[in-house]
Amino acid sequence: MVPQSPNALTTVRQDVRGSLETCEVGADAMDNTVLVVSELITNSVSYALPPITLRVTVRGDGVVHIEVVDAGAAPAVGDLDTRPADERGRGNLIVSMLADRSGRTVDEDKVIWWADVPVD
Repeated sequence: MVPQSPNALTTVRQDVRGSLETCEVGADAMDNTVLVVSELITNSVSYALPPITLRVTVRGDGVVHIEVVDAGAAPAVGDLDTRPADERGRGNLIVSMLADRSGRTVDEDKVIWWADVPVD
């Protein structure tokens, strides 16, 4: 379970990095995975309802599979349009650049945001 707080990201990043080191994932793949996890968690913390859970799996096919599960979109407040000068709003672009595949699965009571980051 990921706390619904931006401060939770530091702990999540450290935990993911530690797990990937144990699985002997290379430095570039580790950095890419941690960044993708950060972007997906940030989106859920910022825009979705709790609870939020994270699953990271190093698969045998050369992929780190990431899933962030939340309870769906929170009601929108204010203007969420991204403008070129904005410092926010680029998370999905970053994920799509670093992952071989990414997407979302909508279920009755949850949304699963997922990404496959190559290990090599």
